[in-house]
Amino acid sequence: MVSFATLFAFPSLTSLSHGLRRAALWLGLGAMALLSACGGGSGGGGADAPLPELPTLTITSDAGEVASEAFKLRLAFSAPVVFGGGAFAYCDSSNGKNLCSIIAKTPTAVDGVANTYTIDVVPNPQKNDLATIKVPAGAFKDATGRVSNSVAYEFPQYINTIGPKATFAPNSAGGVILGPMNVTLTFDSILDTALTKDQLLVSDGTISAFQRTSAPGVNDVYQFVYTPPAAIGGSVTIILPAGSVSAGGIKNGDLRQWGPYTPVAKP
Repeated sequence: MVSFATLFAFPSLTSLSHGLRRAALWLGLGAMALLSACGGGSGGGGADAPLPELPTLTITSDAGEVASEAFKLRLAFSAPVVFGGGAFAYCDSSNGKNLCSIIAKTPTAVDGVANTYTIDVVPNPQKNDLATIKVPAGAFKDATGRVSNSVAYEFPQYINTIGPKATFAPNSAGGVILGPMNVTLTFDSILDTALTKDQLLVSDGTISAFQRTSAPGVNDVYQFVYTPPAAIGGSVTIILPAGSVSAGGIKNGDLRQWGPYTPVAKP
């Protein structure tokens, strides 16, 4: 005969307590999963949050249309940025002409102007062509560091560091000189400012009777008398330094040298 207690058995208080705890645990896990699916309860800053917008970049140059000397590129961002750590920009030399060089890898902030920087660019000597200065992909990121520029920026800048060229005559390098010589210095351009004898570097001896012999509006030509030193032996030179003259605002990109000559006594 089955007892009443067997037909209607109730769980012990201990078993009931364990069951309630298990039910509470499963309910808690379900609630956490629901919150996670909804982005959490703390503001939604996780991986599923939308990416910030990348600031835009505007590039200008203080060199004007043609750069013949060192110049600055001005970089204006539309919002705060951080830099990628590598070279921020480079002067494209894919054409093999190596037109310019970037001085620093990281831009320099402009005091008092938000989100604005500069980089220094130096035109290489004896170049005359259109350079392309590139800011490569990954060069900068938004302020959070989550989004970087995926495409390169390019800035064209015309480079001309050739400027006026000059030729000394006569000029027999390694030759000898017996006494005073008449020398002619001919330019392929009209100089912005007339040349003076003080702009010529004379290793020894003297220059006299220095004058411009070309007519106005014609390429510059100068003549002078060079007198070697009294002591004979050694060698003498005259140099027109790089950057000492200009034509159309562009300085001469290389030096020009007369000689060297060896002074000797007259036979």
